[in-house]
Amino acid sequence: MYKNHKPLTVNVISDLHFYAKSTGIVGPEFEKANAKSMFDLLHNEEILEALVKQLLKDNDTDIILVSGDLTNNGEPDSHEGAKKLLQKLKDGGKQVYMITATHDFRGGDETPKYTETGSVMIKTPPRDTLWDIWYDFGPAQAIATHRKSMSYVVQLADGYRLFALNDDSNWENSSGFSEELFHWIEEQAQDAKKNGQFIVPMTHHPMISPSPFYSIIGANDMMGDCTKRCHQLADMGIPWMLTGHSHIQDISYCYSEKGNIFYDITTAA
Repeated sequence: MYKNHKPLTVNVISDLHFYAKSTGIVGPEFEKANAKSMFDLLHNEEILEALVKQLLKDNDTDIILVSGDLTNNGEPDSHEGAKKLLQKLKDGGKQVYMITATHDFRGGDETPKYTETGSVMIKTPPRDTLWDIWYDFGPAQAIATHRKSMSYVVQLADGYRLFALNDDSNWENSSGFSEELFHWIEEQAQDAKKNGQFIVPMTHHPMISPSPFYSIIGANDMMGDCTKRCHQLADMGIPWMLTGHSHIQDISYCYSEKGNIFYDITTAA
């Protein structure tokens, strides 16, 4: 906390993977998909409704950050369902800021809809449309935007700025920050420091492995060029990042070559 700044508390949630029942909850293919899923697709809506009720009971925190993968596989109805879910938080007086991630658009622009006898493929929203779909949950309140990456900056409170940094498809066709995006981040960091703002940064993919096992089995799910970016951020005065994706609760840290510390604070699904 910077001198004379009032304490700021936030709730961070990640990887909702909202699955709309209208996309199909019957048939052998659904049962197979549900068995393989890390989530209970059959009861996903009820579980997330319970989460919303819990968050609304928290009278100490009115800021909620959602660090990506809002939907299961980008199903159109799942986008609508997830929006209605987060709108309940806004209607209850919460400020909600999100970033999207790979599960919100999928690479092939289509995903299964399950039937009693099998499945059919349905179109998912193209990545470029997600900014408009989720505009009211962060971008609309932005004081600065990087439209190409769907990243933005919001004044969370007096003395605090959220850096909502979308790291999907920005680095050699994988996750990460492109050089163009990173230059924008540097500019925004300089402006924040000049104005005495504490930076609250959020992205989706982990920048430091949340466990020794993840380094082996999930190496391709790390942010592209993550070690380089950790060191650069630490040296420019952004010593931490809120992340998701791994579905693991963890705080890890590293030091840059200049001796500056950087923390990755990842939230489980």
